[in-house]
Amino acid sequence: MSEMLQDLRTVLDIWNGAVSAVQAVILSVMALVALLECFFGFKLIKLAFAVCGFLLGGVVGFAVGALALGAPTSGVVTAAVLIGGIVGAVLLFRIYLLGVFLSNALLTLLLFLLLLGAEPPALLLGAVCGIVVGVLSVKFVRVWMIFSTGIAGGTLAGRSLITLLIGAHPFLSALLGLMLSTLGILFQWKTTASAAQKGPAAPAFVPEPATDLPETDVPRSVCPQPSAKRKYVLSGAGIALTVLAVGTMAGFTGTAEAAPVVADTAEVSDNEDMAEFSLDQVKDYAEGETTALTLVEQGVTRYLFDHDGEIIAQGDGLYFAGEIDGEPCAHDRYTGDVYDAQGRVRFNTKDISYGLNELGGFSEGLCPAYRQAAYQMHNGERGALEPSGWIVLDIEGNVVLTLDTQYDRVDTFLNGHAVVRQAADGFGFRFGLIDRTGNPVVPCQYASLSYAPDQTTLIAQAEDGAYGALDLQGCEVEPFVHDSADEVLQALGMETEKT
Repeated sequence: MSEMLQDLRTVLDIWNGAVSAVQAVILSVMALVALLECFFGFKLIKLAFAVCGFLLGGVVGFAVGALALGAPTSGVVTAAVLIGGIVGAVLLFRIYLLGVFLSNALLTLLLFLLLLGAEPPALLLGAVCGIVVGVLSVKFVRVWMIFSTGIAGGTLAGRSLITLLIGAHPFLSALLGLMLSTLGILFQWKTTASAAQKGPAAPAFVPEPATDLPETDVPRSVCPQPSAKRKYVLSGAGIALTVLAVGTMAGFTGTAEAAPVVADTAEVSDNEDMAEFSLDQVKDYAEGETTALTLVEQGVTRYLFDHDGEIIAQGDGLYFAGEIDGEPCAHDRYTGDVYDAQGRVRFNTKDISYGLNELGGFSEGLCPAYRQAAYQMHNGERGALEPSGWIVLDIEGNVVLTLDTQYDRVDTFLNGHAVVRQAADGFGFRFGLIDRTGNPVVPCQYASLSYAPDQTTLIAQAEDGAYGALDLQGCEVEPFVHDSADEVLQALGMETEKT
């Protein structure tokens, strides 16, 4: 069985490195949908809004069926969902211009909130720009939808296809996306030309125009154009809904005054760097032996502040990654930089492995990290394939251990040991313990394994459900006769965690 699993893992690793079978299916579906959007986006716009209307109407129907009607049966809820979905689909199909306005206005507003944060000025500016974009998208609906669907579909299709075929490659993805976007826009422009642009077909016989008919009886157009009044009414309805949504969001974000973000308010409240942030933007906080760091998010960017309120690092993918030399450190999963408590870059994980995106956390000078299967990259050129699996780094970024591929999780090191996990033969997982050299101290045979409060004793659960205790050498210090971990702690004379 183990040999079969190893062969399967090897096949999946070889197939384009980082792309698993599930990822390949997802990428294929994404590429197909993106190509349809790129080349047929304008023609499918009503269908797309009908689907969105069905989903939104289904949610409303579920709320009415499950909440407003008390405790209805599953049949009633199902009927409410279907009725709501059908009504929503018909409405958005018939008045799709309202959907065009709302989708473009709200997407513009969301973009402003992501870039500038959910502050009142950003809400106001985003709402104004969203309304303008929504009105323009309705006024020039054909041009707008052809360009927006062509660019969005082409870009996504290019990225999905390149990732599927050769793995992640930003330059080739952008190049293919540009080519597909251009072709998609040209194709849609050519195949969706309106009848007015093409002109009516010349009849074989053109009768003399009647001059004795009343003016109201004279045909005004062979191909009547859509009513401009309808566009203005729908735009007005969209503006009202957008203003209502912005007002609601402002009510949530504007009720509390901005407060300084800190570990110690007395020391940093006057710092200019901190003045523009508020408490609801704090993502995480970490303390070390002599200093503390605060992680703040504004829009899509994260900022790392030291104890004095100074920005020492920034990046979209920052998160805390344990401690280096007793002080907190951070890792940017996108750039690969690892920062110490002074904001210095200790090393870059992309230099170690292109597939190394997440660190388990530094402790005692070691950090377990999972390396996804990926090709090595050297100056933009693809090199050898690196297999997936857990590795252990030191504080300088050197790979000191390459662990057994059977482990699917490795915890941070504590007192020279780390708890590891592997899949069981039948169902679930089994846990064990390794030392700093990667050698197994406790085999992976326990249903659960965790440190006791003294951090030198392990509370373990056997396969039959009984609990006991082990020391860090794997020797039994409390027999497996207990019904819970709390009973083991009481038998060892340790306090249980209070909830």
